[in-house]
Amino acid sequence: MEYQLGVENIEAEQAVLGSIFLESDLLDESILQTQQFSKASHRTIFKAMREVQEANKQVDIVTVVTELGEAIEQVGGVSYLSDLANAVPTTANFKTYEQMILSLREGDYLEIHKRRDTIVMKKTLNKTNSVKKCLVTGEESENNFEFLNGKLILSKEGVGQLISEIESKFLYKNKSESY
Repeated sequence: MEYQLGVENIEAEQAVLGSIFLESDLLDESILQTQQFSKASHRTIFKAMREVQEANKQVDIVTVVTELGEAIEQVGGVSYLSDLANAVPTTANFKTYEQMILSLREGDYLEIHKRRDTIVMKKTLNKTNSVKKCLVTGEESENNFEFLNGKLILSKEGVGQLISEIESKFLYKNKSESY
C-alpha cells in the first residue's frame, strides 16, 4: 500500500539523494522513509539505496544502478543518478534538505487527497479550497472544520479517517500497542 506523508519538494529530494551518493554514511543518519519521497522515481532510488545498505555494500552510483537493474531507465537512467550527485554543492545541508521534505512553513497550503485506503498530503502554492469541501471525503458543508487558517478543511468523517490513518501509520507499530 502506498502511503505518502510529507511535503512535495522535488529539489530537496534531489539534494538528499545526491548527498547520499556523495557521502553514503548520510543514509545511516537519514530519518526519511521511502514513502516520504513524492516522486515515484525518487522513491525507487531511495529504496534501492536502502537495499544496498542492508546488503552491507557501499552505497554509490554503481551499486545502486546494479540494484535497480532494468528499472534504471524508469528512474531516468545512469545519467540522472550522476546528475543528482553532481548537482549537490555540499553535503553539509543534508539535514536541512530532509526537513524541507518533511515540513510545512507558515503560509504554505496543504492539499490532501484520499487514494483508496491512504491519505496523500502535498504542499501546493495556491489556496485550493475556497468552498468548505472536505479534502478527505469530498463532502461539502458549512459545518466542516477549518484547520491551519483555512488551509485544511475536514468533515467529522474526514477528521476521523485522518486520525485513524495517522494512528495506524505512526502511533502503533503493531496492533497490540496502545497509548
